[in-house]
Amino acid sequence: MKTKYLIVMLFIFILSIAAVSANELDENQLDNNNENDEILSIDSTNDNMDNCTIIGNDLVKYYKNDTQYEVQVFDENHTKLNNTKVEFTVNGYTYIRTVHDGIARMNINLNPGDYPITAKNCYDNTTVTNKITVLSTIISSDLTKYFKNASQFKFTLLDGLGNPEAGMKATININGVYYKRTTDKNGTANLNINLNPGKYILTVEREDIGLKKSSIVTVLPTILCNDLVKYYRNASQFKATLLDEIGNPAANAKMTININGVYYNRTTDENGTANLNINLNPGKYVLTVEQNTTGLKMAVRVTVLPTIISNDLVKYFKNASQANVKVLDDMGNPLKNSKLIFNINGVSYTRTSDNEGNAKLNINLQPGDYILTVERLDNHLKVSSKIKVLPKLIARDVNTCTEGKAFPVKLVNDVGEPEAGKTLTGVIDGKIFHATTNSEGIATFQLSSLTKGYYTITVSYGENIISNKLLVEKGTVSVIRNLGNPNAPKIAYVVGLHPLEHRTHETLLKILPTIPGLNYCYDVYVIQVTEDIGYYGDGLSNDKNPGRQNGQYLAYNYVYPQILKGGYKLTVDVHSNVGYGVPAFVFSPVTGGAGERYARTVASNCANVNYYQISTTTSAPYLTIPLNQNGIPAFYYEEYSFEPQSSMDMHMTQLLYAVDGLKF
Repeated sequence: MKTKYLIVMLFIFILSIAAVSANELDENQLDNNNENDEILSIDSTNDNMDNCTIIGNDLVKYYKNDTQYEVQVFDENHTKLNNTKVEFTVNGYTYIRTVHDGIARMNINLNPGDYPITAKNCYDNTTVTNKITVLSTIISSDLTKYFKNASQFKFTLLDGLGNPEAGMKATININGVYYKRTTDKNGTANLNINLNPGKYILTVEREDIGLKKSSIVTVLPTILCNDLVKYYRNASQFKATLLDEIGNPAANAKMTININGVYYNRTTDENGTANLNINLNPGKYVLTVEQNTTGLKMAVRVTVLPTIISNDLVKYFKNASQANVKVLDDMGNPLKNSKLIFNINGVSYTRTSDNEGNAKLNINLQPGDYILTVERLDNHLKVSSKIKVLPKLIARDVNTCTEGKAFPVKLVNDVGEPEAGKTLTGVIDGKIFHATTNSEGIATFQLSSLTKGYYTITVSYGENIISNKLLVEKGTVSVIRNLGNPNAPKIAYVVGLHPLEHRTHETLLKILPTIPGLNYCYDVYVIQVTEDIGYYGDGLSNDKNPGRQNGQYLAYNYVYPQILKGGYKLTVDVHSNVGYGVPAFVFSPVTGGAGERYARTVASNCANVNYYQISTTTSAPYLTIPLNQNGIPAFYYEEYSFEPQSSMDMHMTQLLYAVDGLKF
């Protein structure tokens, strides 16, 4: 028995020695693997490590120190692996590391913060997840302080082990301004905050490693005041409270208040408060309070509401619309039996508000714009509004040269809708005309009997009366635009300046629109003389022929100004004659300029159109000469007035193609 007992005890002793040796081996091996690392906090997340093939722990480290995250890797028999792979996934990225002696390590260079990290044993795809906490080496807090008190923003810089670092440089940015600071022996640096009240983001940046940390700096005002909305001259006051540097009410403190350009001095009471009466007219104002001891200024809005509500009015002549006003008491409630004076167009009217605070005034003024002023007799508040009376007869001044000998007038009812089938009466120089409105309310007075001159036409319908100016010319001017290529440079043709030469004018108007593929954009100015046209053989010289003079007048007053500002590259004035011995020719009355150069080029490209210089012309001073003198090249085209039409067509076609072939 003793022998058996000794054998059993010996076996237990051997097993105990083996167990102790195994524990020492594991601990020594773990220590050897981490002898250069500082693990600030370890929290095992594996309760049953015997069943795991990958083991890791949470890690807490300071920014950019050398501490690594590591995992232990085994096979299914809990034997350390070697030269296998581990995948680390952190912050959205995956990294692969090689296992050495059962351990895989990874450097952690993340910004301060908390990060989950997952490590996968590529041997059997088992995983472990831990938390990595990266601590900032900038220690700072948000700061809340009152304006210009002694509170400073403070921060501390630490080394990689969390110890204060002296003599380290940092850059501070707040409100767009940068400041340099160096830490003291405690690793701390300060910054005075002398900013106006508000919230600011302050950023500290370490110059050695580039780490940044932001804080919120809140500067509280030592003036407390709010916007004020009040009715005109009620008891509401503006109030402001002054605080000391720690936020307590400041009694007997001085302040200056500025509103509407006037300054007021006030001293606070035992509660730190001062008041200001507001007796300004209705409107919006900016009020500024200045604390005299600190120089702090705060601005608020003061809105004074009127106790008379009067809106602008737009109405048609003598319809039922009235000017309405509402009178309010000091609290904005309707005020009855309030005496008012309405003044409009120099006449005053007295009214009293009804139970709803309303007062009204009929408006029977002639069409026009007026200012209505309403005054309360109790507090003498005055408010103004605009009154616009619209006419029921609508017309405008007419120039018959550009609009023809007709005068349209529109008639509308009380709400501006067209009035059809109504007869209007017009008077010109004592002569009476009548016209009836159509479905659009327009009546057209025909003016064909009027001769050249200025007239006033007065049109009436019932109580509605309007007067307008008429300029009657001895002809009209119209423009045919955008023939040819509308996107190309523009060339102008002028026809009708001399009315007896109409065959040439008609030929151009017939042929030009039919030519395909033109290079340029063409506008044709058509002068139509309607009085004193005359006839060939009337015995009048060119300079005394009234028809020619009328056309020249229209050209100078209505065509020349439009061409001058129209951006044209060239103008061609089209005429005919009773005989120069040359059937068709071009020339410029201004020699040596661009007009002559273009005319000669055109002639050189026409088989039957020559360049033929005429010494004098009656129309040149009214169009081609002033155009040439003001930078618009211009020349004449002349055709024999009695040339067969077929020849006229041929000559005109050659001219048009030659002009279209010019280079500018």
